[in-house]
Amino acid sequence: MPSLSNAGTEPTPWEEVDFSGDIEGLYISGTVYGIYDWYCEEYEDDKTVAREYFTDADNYYYIGLRAEHGDMKAADALMEATSAYLEGEDDGTLLMEAQYEVKGIIKKIPSDSMKFYREYLDWDTLDEESREMFLPYYIDVNNLGDYDTTDGIIFLTVAIILFLIGLLFLVWALTGRYQKTINNYIKNSMNPEYTRDKIENFLQVVPEVNGLRCNQEFICGSNNGTTIFGETQKIVWAYKHTVNHRYYFITVSKSYAIVLGFLDGTTQSAAIKKEEMVDAHLQTLQQLCPKAIIGYSVDLEKMFRKNLNEFLRLRYYAPETTEQNRTDDTTV
Repeated sequence: MPSLSNAGTEPTPWEEVDFSGDIEGLYISGTVYGIYDWYCEEYEDDKTVAREYFTDADNYYYIGLRAEHGDMKAADALMEATSAYLEGEDDGTLLMEAQYEVKGIIKKIPSDSMKFYREYLDWDTLDEESREMFLPYYIDVNNLGDYDTTDGIIFLTVAIILFLIGLLFLVWALTGRYQKTINNYIKNSMNPEYTRDKIENFLQVVPEVNGLRCNQEFICGSNNGTTIFGETQKIVWAYKHTVNHRYYFITVSKSYAIVLGFLDGTTQSAAIKKEEMVDAHLQTLQQLCPKAIIGYSVDLEKMFRKNLNEFLRLRYYAPETTEQNRTDDTTV
């Protein structure tokens, strides 16, 4: 946030800065008129990625200037032009051409850089007055604080994208996207107002037990924020679904869900916290839905998806019999 805040504010003009006061963290801009030399280099994979230079802070103080990547090219050019001018090889023309504008944050020189800073100046030989002239700060060029301009733009872009994604989820929630199943059921009913009141009464009266609400009329649960909903008497299949979460082939956790297959050939899955809770729900559904098949097998899944009528004839449309034998559940 401090970096983004600096990006949205105008920097203080360099010539207005009082370098005898508290300058740390100040965001400034101005012309670099000369660079005397560099005292520290930063490397990555044997490649120079940044340098710290000596320059004039004002007519009395000296200050560091840190430039990285592409900004080093302009700094090096000005350093060469400054050297040529001081040695009488340039009448000031090259120096004027090499001067350039910078923006950056004034920062305390880190301790590892300060070591080279003082070594270059032969610090121990300087008197107190001379030491005061060399400020323990540098201007971090194109830096907005903890991050440079490019990083600030990237973070701002990411923040905007995340905000828009969050806003999208909010809009979806407010427009009922996560209750699409319920809304479609109400919309397609003979009397939407009556159906809506009926469902609202169900949600108010029937308590949620271990992730599910159900009675003889409706069943309701959720999966990752999306509401699952249907008529209890139209459930033709129900089974437990287990997901093994592995790390390097070792199961570190499991998640459970109850899968409901309906008369129209659709399936919905409700997330349940514990395996024993799923088992309890399946026992309840066996009582509420005596015509539903409870349990899983590959053959049942294949039949449900490819030949629903044959699946329904197994039990839903078959004459009532004694209690069914449950088949295996799915595990992945």
